[in-house]
Amino acid sequence: MALSAADAERVRPVKEQVEDAFLALPGVTGVDIGEVGTVAGIVVYVDPATAAADRARVPGEVSGVPVEVRELRVELQGGAS
Repeated sequence: MALSAADAERVRPVKEQVEDAFLALPGVTGVDIGEVGTVAGIVVYVDPATAAADRARVPGEVSGVPVEVRELRVELQGGAS
């Protein structure tokens, strides 16, 4: 399923409502709108080393919008020597 602009706009207000709270949780590195199963939802990215108990703090749904936790390893590239 390709995420339509209408789907993203439906999810955006809910994402904006919870984004700061999710980013304040241990191990969370990002919050975005994406495909969750077959519908538009909120994707919460966590560092792979994030403890299961911390991942469990992210609810599976907010205001009827599904939420999914995905691992994302952030690696800095380049830089001055």
